[in-house]
Amino acid sequence: MPDEPSTVAGDEYHRQNFDDYAQELASVSKDRLMRPAIEQMVRQYFRAADEKKWDIIMEFFGTHPTFIGGLKEPGWIFRGRDDVLNHFKTWTSVIERTIPKMIIVDRGRVTCHLVAFYQNPEHVESGHFQEFHSVAIMDLDVKNRIMRMEYRDIDQEITVYEGGKSDVEASAKEAEKSIVRINYLS
Repeated sequence: MPDEPSTVAGDEYHRQNFDDYAQELASVSKDRLMRPAIEQMVRQYFRAADEKKWDIIMEFFGTHPTFIGGLKEPGWIFRGRDDVLNHFKTWTSVIERTIPKMIIVDRGRVTCHLVAFYQNPEHVESGHFQEFHSVAIMDLDVKNRIMRMEYRDIDQEITVYEGGKSDVEASAKEAEKSIVRINYLS
């Protein structure tokens, strides 16, 4: 555990400690008080995506967003609201639930560890669904809207389960039990 900051007496601070603190909060950490609200908005974004509420999803994006589904090969970069929306309509059609396990908001960027449960048509026919993990990185504009969003895979096996839609929901509820919440005001 780090040493406690030095104080002069009780609630009094050394001038340099106070100056450093004030400078930090007035510059790069100026969004600190907004971080819990931004985290909540990110959770709302993923709920809207689960529910396929396209108009609500697009409210989270700035005027000229870029979505990067991956950089393994060409074809996964989408620019502009129409292109991003069309990609979401296609891509999320098989995603049943996305659980943000951890969301870190820091100085205009949001990083999320996600667990997604999906069933494509072949899975439905065979009575299976899959779970995979990824990281979403969102760069925010001055209005805290997404201007760039990139997904990165986590080197982890995709897990295949037997079951249908109710089993997907049960797995999602189980994943929600281990969500990590950051204390931004500590």
